[in-house]
Amino acid sequence: MNESLHPGIAFGANAGCPFCRATLDIRTTPKAGTRFRFLTGYDAGECGTVLDYPSPISDDRFLAKMDYETGNIQRRVTSRDLIEILPLSPIPNWAPPLELRSAAELDDVVAKFCDSGNRPNHWVIDWIALFEIIRFVWQKRLPLEPIELWAVIDAHGAPNQFQLAITDFYQKGRDLLIYSNGKRPVKKKRVHPFAT
Repeated sequence: MNESLHPGIAFGANAGCPFCRATLDIRTTPKAGTRFRFLTGYDAGECGTVLDYPSPISDDRFLAKMDYETGNIQRRVTSRDLIEILPLSPIPNWAPPLELRSAAELDDVVAKFCDSGNRPNHWVIDWIALFEIIRFVWQKRLPLEPIELWAVIDAHGAPNQFQLAITDFYQKGRDLLIYSNGKRPVKKKRVHPFAT
């Protein structure tokens, strides 16, 4: 992946974002015996071990034995699966109070928003990409406060001068969706950051 084409991911990786780091490392196949955990998908939070295989399946795939599986069951891990090598990195202080799967999905829309705002010599708010963040948070009914969302956006490279405009618009946009469609945030979805 070309980091210059995805500054949101590059900024996120530098800020300790496990999802952005995994995205940048997606083409690196871990060695046999390496322990890892899934960051995305159905198995988010589950751990496993990379297996030795006589010949590589391909450069971006490997076989693994998951901790929760018994017997000789093996699983193919592909480049679509974001993984984090164990031991886990510390949870960044800007991490949203969401479970791992929701945090990964939020990270994806935030990184796209920050990518779309980057211009050669300046940064702008891409309002359509911000609409997508608001839609995502409302649709998933995430109890994410404006300052918590800003912390994630800030970690992915948005300049501080845009904080007020982004957080104010986010609050008003989410409030409008709640007013017109119902579906308030679900308080029990507020958990320790990256909980599984």
